[in-house]
Amino acid sequence: MSHTSIRRPRRAGRHVLALGGVLLGVGLAFVSADHHIALPAAPTATPRLEPRFIIRPRTVPITAVLPHDLRLSGAYYPAYPGRNVLSLAARRGAAPLGTSARIALSVTMPGMVMPPIRATLAPSNTYYRGALALPMFGAYRVAVVVSAPHVHVTGTITVTLPLPGR
Repeated sequence: MSHTSIRRPRRAGRHVLALGGVLLGVGLAFVSADHHIALPAAPTATPRLEPRFIIRPRTVPITAVLPHDLRLSGAYYPAYPGRNVLSLAARRGAAPLGTSARIALSVTMPGMVMPPIRATLAPSNTYYRGALALPMFGAYRVAVVVSAPHVHVTGTITVTLPLPGR
């Protein structure tokens, strides 16, 4: 007998065993899908917001006395980062400064490297109004220059955007 004429007997058992394993796996998949036990959902917690950290618009008063008895009083709103509107009344002694004055502001934040934020307040009835875009909470140093006929006054005031809850 030559080597090529020897046949190895087929083992039908292997194929039957493999097919049986596949069918068993498929059957178990269907049975477990039909008998799936749903676990109770974990209770969802409602997040509790700390009221101190909610940012709400507010009006913050400003008062300052500059050289030559120039008094500024007013407020800014909404007192959080972004665009804030300043309204200031300017008086020299007991008399209002009038609508011919110009109030220029240059805002910096001590300890921060940032270019100055500049604004000019325009006359509006008895107040001077303008907008300042303040980038973050904290204290700002505001250089004020008031120019009017026969008056030129410079001074410094502090404007603070307080953190919520303070």
